[in-house]
Amino acid sequence: MERFKLMNELELARADRDMNCRLNILRNYLDIEQNQAYRHLLDRFGSAIVKDSFLRQLLRFHQLDSYITAESLLKTSKIVIQHSDYIRKQIAWIAQCSGNIELRNALLLTSLEEYCLRSLGNRTVLSHYLSEFLMSQKNDC
Repeated sequence: MERFKLMNELELARADRDMNCRLNILRNYLDIEQNQAYRHLLDRFGSAIVKDSFLRQLLRFHQLDSYITAESLLKTSKIVIQHSDYIRKQIAWIAQCSGNIELRNALLLTSLEEYCLRSLGNRTVLSHYLSEFLMSQKNDC
């Protein structure tokens, strides 16, 4: 709460917008089965891929079908969880917030969606991680 007291009006408005956005994302993951929540996340990520022309070309180049693309998204999500300082901090914060596994899972998926769909220049964080993953797979062949 101290942090909010130090913010000016513009910063408070941005923080309010960000919290409302995160709450809207969280609502998609609450009170649904875990498999359904994972499918929702993969659908969101799949929608982001469709909008990214570089990734569409990369996937076409790799001749990946939708099953392999879903597998690539799952592997990329694991990479983000393992290597992103932001996500690791979120996991630690989530662990402090609740002992309820379903709530923890919903908060993690919310954090992952919010972070991965963030813009980095003209692409998303997901796009950067996924393209690096696909390029590493190409080099391994």
